[in-house]
Amino acid sequence: FALCDEGGVCGYVLGALDSKSFYSAFVSWYWPRVARSLPVEGSGEWHRLTATELEVLQDCLQPSTYCNDMFPSHLHIDLLPRAQGQGCGKKCMDLIESHLRAMGSSGVH
Repeated sequence: FALCDEGGVCGYVLGALDSKSFYSAFVSWYWPRVARSLPVEGSGEWHRLTATELEVLQDCLQPSTYCNDMFPSHLHIDLLPRAQGQGCGKKCMDLIESHLRAMGSSGVH
């Protein structure tokens, strides 16, 4: 979901119903395609990551210990400063939590 004001998009909230499935697909399908061409830090140039570098990055993407039957879903929220401090974040959280709950989620981590 996108949050918009008179200046345009000023935030978003998104989530995954099943974190374990999301992480599995992310690590096995999406991440290898993206991570093979990340920039070398400070050089402004792109290179293919080595197998070791990919392995280290993938280890960082494993589901958290909070990802269990009680909290199977996860979400991300980001608001620009102009949208902060007005209750927009709470409304976005309520919206995504309600949406995930309607889809069968028992909790969010």
